[in-house]
Amino acid sequence: MIYRKFINLVEDHSELLTQNWIHIIRNNPCTGGYKNLPYDILHGRIFDVYNRLGDWISDDENSFAKTARHFMMLGRERHHEGLKSSEVIYALQAARENVWRYVMNSGIINNTLEIHQALEFYERIVVFFDKACYYVVLGYESIHLSDEEAFKKGGFFDKTVNSLFKWLIPAEH
Repeated sequence: MIYRKFINLVEDHSELLTQNWIHIIRNNPCTGGYKNLPYDILHGRIFDVYNRLGDWISDDENSFAKTARHFMMLGRERHHEGLKSSEVIYALQAARENVWRYVMNSGIINNTLEIHQALEFYERIVVFFDKACYYVVLGYESIHLSDEEAFKKGGFFDKTVNSLFKWLIPAEH
């Protein structure tokens, strides 16, 4: 897989990426709701996001619904915690930017082919975080539904995943 080098970089330096993200989030006025959360809570949350990123890039079609469900639940949980949706979205965007800056500043891109591979990797990162943001917002918007209603077979979640998946990956004619 052409992304393996970049996935390994992120996985091997996930602790540093996690610490950088926590610093960004705790010091940014756009994420004020995160300032009072304990370090270990923030650490666990972003570490989970970075792990899911690696898993999703490695096998995105098979984990699409699983990833969507996770981020929709995350939106519902953050709503119950009192975090603003804008803060959660900003935190996810900061995570995306944090990974990309780290890859670009790591010194592992040494030629034109690797630049091209890095840009393809970045495209995958963007798609992952765009989907994450979309499903977090759906989580906030579905807060009026019980978990059972939101996730019942053929219900709100299934319809959303199926329509988005078909829109993003149209069937061949």
